[in-house]
Amino acid sequence: TCSAGSQTTYSCNGSGQCNVPSPASCGLYQCNGNVCGTTCNVDAECLQSAWCRVSDHVCVGDQATGASCTASTQCTSGNCVDGYCCDAPCGGACKACSAAKTGGANGNCGNVTNGADPDSECNADPSSSCQQDGWCNGSGACRQYASGTSCGASTCSGATTQNNRICNGSGTCTDSGAACGTG
Repeated sequence: TCSAGSQTTYSCNGSGQCNVPSPASCGLYQCNGNVCGTTCNVDAECLQSAWCRVSDHVCVGDQATGASCTASTQCTSGNCVDGYCCDAPCGGACKACSAAKTGGANGNCGNVTNGADPDSECNADPSSSCQQDGWCNGSGACRQYASGTSCGASTCSGATTQNNRICNGSGTCTDSGAACGTG
């Protein structure tokens, strides 16, 4: 018989009785009927702590954080992000799990480096909006236009000057509103 990744082979002892041996492990394979599996085509043919390497039909043990992967089933953490077994799901804009994107270690979820957007997650809104400038801010969010970025030209209407409008760094376009000269 085979159950829960262990195979038991019964045999007669020659005295009319059946020997009941200890179950033998199927290794990283699931049972295939009454015997241990020996090859795989899909992950389900391997134990939950393993995955099927279809290139040679072999069950392989799950990999540690930082190892290369192509699917979450290959990782002990259950997270394959940016081609590495990651310590966390690492979702959301400007989050990554590769050293090339975060400057940290492969496999550790972190914030994408300030001024980078390797996965094109941030919009490049017009500067007049003072919203997203198209890059990550290094803190796990899309960066807004920096304080002092021009968001509109100077105008004069009646007694009010609207000086060169600038972004405040928090997504709002502001001006000084100084008075026009009288004349």
